[in-house]
Amino acid sequence: MALLPQNFIEQLFDLCGKQSVLFDEIDLAGYENDALGFYRYKPDCVVIPETSEELKNLILLCYKWDITWLVRGAGTSLSGGPVAVNGGIIIHLSKLKSLLEVCENDMYCLVEPGVVLNNLNKALKPLGLFYPPDPSSGFSCTIGGNVAENAGGIRCFKYGVTANYVLGLEVILPTGEVVQFGGPAGGLGNFNYDWRALFTGSEGTLGVISKIWLRLKPLPHKVWTFLAAFEKVDDAIKAVIKLKQNTITPVALELMDNRIVQLVENSGFAVGLDRKCCYLLLEIDGPGGFIESQVTPLESLLLSNGALSVKKTSDEAERLNLWKARKVFGGLLGQISPNIMSQDVVVPSSFIADILDFFYTEADKLGVPAVCVAHAGDGNMHPNLLFNATKPGEIDKIHKLSAMLMKKVVECGGALSGEHGIGCDKKHHMQLAYSPQELLFQKSALWCFNPENNLNPGKIFEDITSENTPIPFFSKTFEPFYDPDNLAIGVSVEEKISDINKRINADGLYFPLNIDDNLSLADQLHLQAYAPSSFKYGSFSDNILGMGFEINGHYIHLGSKTIKNVTGFDFIRFICNSNYPVGLLKNCTLRLRPKCNNILSFEISGDISLLERFRITFMKSSLSGLAEILDFTITPDKSQLYIAFPYSPEQESFVYENLVKMASESGVNPSVISPDSKQKETTVTELIATIKTNLTQTLNTAKKIASEYGIEASGQLGNGFFQLRSNSGFNPSLEFTSSLAILQKTLINDGGNVFTLNSSFSENQQETIWIDSLKKSWKNLDRAKK
Repeated sequence: MALLPQNFIEQLFDLCGKQSVLFDEIDLAGYENDALGFYRYKPDCVVIPETSEELKNLILLCYKWDITWLVRGAGTSLSGGPVAVNGGIIIHLSKLKSLLEVCENDMYCLVEPGVVLNNLNKALKPLGLFYPPDPSSGFSCTIGGNVAENAGGIRCFKYGVTANYVLGLEVILPTGEVVQFGGPAGGLGNFNYDWRALFTGSEGTLGVISKIWLRLKPLPHKVWTFLAAFEKVDDAIKAVIKLKQNTITPVALELMDNRIVQLVENSGFAVGLDRKCCYLLLEIDGPGGFIESQVTPLESLLLSNGALSVKKTSDEAERLNLWKARKVFGGLLGQISPNIMSQDVVVPSSFIADILDFFYTEADKLGVPAVCVAHAGDGNMHPNLLFNATKPGEIDKIHKLSAMLMKKVVECGGALSGEHGIGCDKKHHMQLAYSPQELLFQKSALWCFNPENNLNPGKIFEDITSENTPIPFFSKTFEPFYDPDNLAIGVSVEEKISDINKRINADGLYFPLNIDDNLSLADQLHLQAYAPSSFKYGSFSDNILGMGFEINGHYIHLGSKTIKNVTGFDFIRFICNSNYPVGLLKNCTLRLRPKCNNILSFEISGDISLLERFRITFMKSSLSGLAEILDFTITPDKSQLYIAFPYSPEQESFVYENLVKMASESGVNPSVISPDSKQKETTVTELIATIKTNLTQTLNTAKKIASEYGIEASGQLGNGFFQLRSNSGFNPSLEFTSSLAILQKTLINDGGNVFTLNSSFSENQQETIWIDSLKKSWKNLDRAKK
């Protein structure tokens, strides 16, 4: 107790009760480290608040007394994140574990940060819904920790990472102020910039996440699991590349190399794997009749690309048996080694074999047992080093190998972390990924929200104090590239997406988010966050892997060539979703997708209430996972939806029959149309305003405005995003502008927003202060902050 002021301790007891404040040495020992185990720091005390209000008052108390503090969930993180480097208080959020709301029709839930991941999915399952991100610690990790680390998992290749599902956050800032970024509507709410993006993956350094709105998906009806044996890792990776370029998208695509096979088969958990082979473990899911048609083509693809044998099943017990070797791997390491360093790096998939060879060669040279698993689809690798920390020099070897690995990964176009974060463990390697100016740019988020450095200090970056020291100018350049093996292309933002697609269509690839063939990539990013194909592929920010821009005379490049990257703050998403207010955008690295040339398109018309009934039924069905586009167009005299499905010939009848049946049961009229017959989007000059709202409010809101003012409302129904347009020289009246301003006020609390072509109806004084703080830091990119 001596390290904390006595008066502060007494106020702490008054606020939370003595029973919720831990000072005992034995109690504190359980909070010295996270699951990585490497970085051990004893806190001065641990406090366990009972409610969100108590949490807010606790943070306010720490702020008033200038006390160092941090928050902690289940402690399952693997980067030395929620540990008290500078002592102080750990606030444990284990009691804030309520599932506050599930909205089936709007496809979201609201949770407190202490909700355990698997418990959430257990609660959602009876509703036919699920939350896709699935880190391996799902049985104990919490949603708050997942958001703080931007957690991933095995299902990421198809479903994406945590950031793809965060609709909104309630955040308690280090000052005790409570703010809401976004909300169930998934827009910006009371702000003009996407601050939610910076807090997701911020590793608990910017504020405390007290409530989380999450986007949900319908449970798939059927799952098939495949286990394919290969002679060499090189052969398996070649198959991975072919799988990624194929329109059959695996949910999971895991690599188990021969060291893992040997480890499992030499244990009591042997499952009968061929000891001479390595294996790919993959799954596909979706509607039963549809997914069945993919089984034989997928097996043929594996066999024609080097697989020696393929086992496959949709039986639940047999599926679990195929997964057994992958699942028991982690536990076996704990049985054979007193200490384990579990690393987390991500590279383009084509480099996995090279990284494995490098990693094992260097580990063998130093006499360190090593084994590695990989999420092969997204290139996320988890090298594990086995050692005994009590032996002199062992830890030094581990640090040396880690440093060599990080350098090699960055040289291959990869990132320091795919899902574990930087924490204490990798902050010394950040200079490998970023130039000094880029590090300063990243640190601006800390100086903005955590200027006193009292919240979780010593993480991500070496230091953040304000002393200025001159540093040399660092020159960085960007070279356009095209990498079909890894589904990535680097282009100038002045290029048209249509022209990019013409170059790569011959390889069966495309960038799916294209609003207008006549607009450059820069113009489309300015225009909106979503394109028609966003229903399947997400927003522009979900599909931009890297970004380069000029700011105050410096070239800054963020991101990598990988689809997973948790290396600092997510400024890419912040910039994309905020109409990039940062500098002059120069280039982007885009995530490409395999292109299906067959499209089955439907036009569905009917009364608004019936269209909404159909929308709910469709989006809650696993059939929705097959659709690429779910658009709507409403004018004063018509209301209709447009749905497009990529398909292979053997799947056409399944899609057609199920869609027609669903439409008929909802009372709406479907008709098959040619994809080319869809009305072209009107030009940017005719755009009046953009609106983001809840899914259930979208059609009614659009219909009301279109009918009242005689204009067109059209957009992406699955995202709750639409635009108001007019082809007749519409001149917005004062009444019309006032109506939009009133609409903005009704949308803010749900995280929605209204933007006119040149401005927003939302003006937030606090946001102005934050932006000014960031800009002040960006003006000093030629200075190092020690």
